[in-house]
Amino acid sequence: MKLLFFNLNKSINCTTFYNTPKKENVILKINESDSGYCTMLRNPNNKDIHFYYRKTGSGKSVHHSDTCLSISKDGINFNPPNKIFSNKCVSHNFSPFYDTKDKIFKGVGGLHITKWKGHFRLCKKYGNCEKTTELLSYPQNKKGGGKIFDASKEHQCYGGGLYLLTSNDGVKWELDSNKSFINGLHNGQTDGLFNCSEFDGGITCFYDESIKKYSLYCRSNVITQHRYIQYTSSPDMKNWDDFDLITTTPKRLKKDNYYYSGFTKYPDTNHYIGITPYSDNTKENSGIWLMLSEDGKQWGRKQRWIATSCKSNRTSQHSVTGVILSNDEKEMYFYIQDNYFKLNGNKPINIVRYSIKIDRLFGITPTDKDKEAEFTIQFKHKNKSMFYINMETEERGHISIKLLDKNMKKINKSNKIVGNDINYKVEWRTNRFHFEYLLIVLYKASVYSINYT
Repeated sequence: MKLLFFNLNKSINCTTFYNTPKKENVILKINESDSGYCTMLRNPNNKDIHFYYRKTGSGKSVHHSDTCLSISKDGINFNPPNKIFSNKCVSHNFSPFYDTKDKIFKGVGGLHITKWKGHFRLCKKYGNCEKTTELLSYPQNKKGGGKIFDASKEHQCYGGGLYLLTSNDGVKWELDSNKSFINGLHNGQTDGLFNCSEFDGGITCFYDESIKKYSLYCRSNVITQHRYIQYTSSPDMKNWDDFDLITTTPKRLKKDNYYYSGFTKYPDTNHYIGITPYSDNTKENSGIWLMLSEDGKQWGRKQRWIATSCKSNRTSQHSVTGVILSNDEKEMYFYIQDNYFKLNGNKPINIVRYSIKIDRLFGITPTDKDKEAEFTIQFKHKNKSMFYINMETEERGHISIKLLDKNMKKINKSNKIVGNDINYKVEWRTNRFHFEYLLIVLYKASVYSINYT
């Protein structure tokens, strides 16, 4: 398990800084009119990297599209894509993940269709779905919809909410149930457009070891052109807590538009990360942003990685959900979908890889470079004789680590640490020191993470 440092409670002369991953290869060119939402994940059984994306093309509705899968060994060279299912609402926002609890692949996706945008007509046209007459009346909305599909019924196109699919290998998928596991009228849902969450945006879902629950994030259409993010959790993918809106720093404004979350767990930590398309219709702020959270509910919009153009609050570049570690686990890979919705003209939609040394998205360094800085962290790991630190020092710079007891009194300290190492070993020859805290002192140096596994 790792400790990350983007929020410090006890520090002197410390500041948090952020690094942007380096743009690398164009790994795929997608010539579809709308590639939609994408996910990148690693198969833990054979280390293959799976890339899932929506394929529309052929004049189909984006709500009745195909889901394609392309597989790679290195995250750069991908096999030709295979269609894994088609003509279903689930393809609009299919979001797969590897369930670390049940040790299988799971995926969620679907829509709660309404009369708005002629969804029922599209079901008949593209999904060959005749079960579109079982409707419920609900409070009229600004679009005058007034009717939604009755989610207690089965829907041939998966149009009654979000559905669960399972797979042993991430390639062949099966529907878990013909009925949705959550629908757009679930308690707590917020939707100022339709009074029903249509799930018309990207979905992210994963098993969260920190809380022993599944976490699910989806779009909330707060008002027209104001997309935000709501979340819920469940111990079993069946019984879900009430929806609630995330909170953000900076505080949410009416002009804010979080197109979708891209939220997931930060690898090997109890923290959370999002690579999120955000727009307020200004050149100064619109783009792909790094978002971080300690609890999955309160999020900070930390740094704009990529500045983008935008149209109708859609950014011209889009993130691919997922964080991929290199085969040797020394680098982190992120993927960006260029020319989303072809907002940059009639060019191919490129999937571009970005990379950075592991855990070096952000770190701690002295605010005043000519003075020492220090910060204190609680060390809860049982094995207190050794850990690894991700750090770098400048010329004449150094790092030292002091052990503190439960009363914050110094009981030992390390030698000065110098160099540039993602995994510098810090070790005491004996574990007789019953310390509770680490006091880390920096001079012309930076610390990114501590790994105590």
